[in-house]
Amino acid sequence: MTLLTVSDLVVEAAGQQIIRGLSLSVNAGERVGLIGESGSGKTMAALALMGLLPEGLSLQGSIELEGVELTGLSDRRYSEIRGDRLAMIFQEPMTALDPLMRVGRQIRDAVRLHRRISRAEASSRMLQLLARVGFPNPAEQARRFPHQLSGGQRQRVLIAIALACDPALILADEPTTALDVTVQAQVLSLLQRLVREERSALLLISHDLAVVSSVCDRILVMYGGTVVESAPTREILTAPRHPYTVALLDTSRGISADGETAAGQLPTIPGAVPAWDQFPCGCVFRGRCPREQDRCREVPRLTEGEHRVACWFPFSSEGGGGA
Repeated sequence: MTLLTVSDLVVEAAGQQIIRGLSLSVNAGERVGLIGESGSGKTMAALALMGLLPEGLSLQGSIELEGVELTGLSDRRYSEIRGDRLAMIFQEPMTALDPLMRVGRQIRDAVRLHRRISRAEASSRMLQLLARVGFPNPAEQARRFPHQLSGGQRQRVLIAIALACDPALILADEPTTALDVTVQAQVLSLLQRLVREERSALLLISHDLAVVSSVCDRILVMYGGTVVESAPTREILTAPRHPYTVALLDTSRGISADGETAAGQLPTIPGAVPAWDQFPCGCVFRGRCPREQDRCREVPRLTEGEHRVACWFPFSSEGGGGA
């Protein structure tokens, strides 16, 4: 059953499109990854879904969650859904948490905001959540302030807040970027287990293909504010079709254990992600794409089917090496 449907979503700032006709869907209980370089529009898309766009940005298109159209809702009605049916784990917990409030109270307040229960019941739920995200002494940890916790512990608190009201969908925006490799693996394993136990759907946003592929059933590749390829994880890894996806995989696979290629140079995608007002007309990857031709001046649309690609000259379905 489809849980979230986003259709032709456009976010503009001063007439300049930041999100360009974004369309995606997430099924109930599904784990979907959204990947792309910094500047591809991943975080802006998440903020649009949460109804948290910065002031001065306009939104068009459709965001439907559990049959409810979210675009056009009042701030009050959106707030009722946000944190209840739709929750978000932010990238940097030190800025997402209130530094002047004990973490236990922040979790308890998240529960009471959407559930008509007593303070004692909310406190009991808060302690249960702290235990579920791996704190050995929940009552003791609940009395701490964010600065008294490690980065991994703060991220666990954000996960507890996201799970507080059993949401149908959790958005996780680069939830492990600020953590070291060991803690990153622990947090990802925890998030994966909890999402499975809660039967929540997950939209995991990351620039790290390895992170996404280890957790998600399906991957969406984003560039220039739109999805350029969408397929089951195995197909993205073994038979990518969009030149941008192929380039992302090449950079990921080309890095050895010491962080370098055999030639001693880090693999890169030629050029850089343009500023929002400098993306080319037509295909957004035009100018960096090795397969560019004249027709790429026209905007390609996502094809139909399980493996979808927006490219006039994609690689073959056997993988990123054929025509």
